[in-house]
Amino acid sequence: ISKSTKNQLKKLDYKFFVCDTNFKINLSDSEVRKFLESYTWLSKNEDSSKAKDILATLLSNEEAHIVSKYSQFFSKYKEGEINFLPNSRYEPYSTLYSNSHTPGWSNRIMLWASKNAVFTQNSYNRCESMESESRY
Repeated sequence: ISKSTKNQLKKLDYKFFVCDTNFKINLSDSEVRKFLESYTWLSKNEDSSKAKDILATLLSNEEAHIVSKYSQFFSKYKEGEINFLPNSRYEPYSTLYSNSHTPGWSNRIMLWASKNAVFTQNSYNRCESMESESRY
């Protein structure tokens, strides 16, 4: 990147970081899947408090969550509250997670806003498209 481009980037009020991080959940595959099964059961049986606790446990063990505390780059960016199941990896054209990968939140949208910028987030969710191994 040229010096003039870097200077122009510094003047922006907002910077979006849209990426496939490929970060993992630092738990065994079987643990993650058991948590996801419990989350799904609890959600269907209207025990949202316990379901949220399970999601919080998975997120606290997720690499992006851990890296954001220590990385100068990631610590500058904010991400919306994740209150949805992991968005990857799925079997093609299926609602089942792939057996070849541990489920995780690999696709992310993060925002950096200048001190004077005002930003209100209305929604942060995943898209249930079946055409991909990810739910963006």
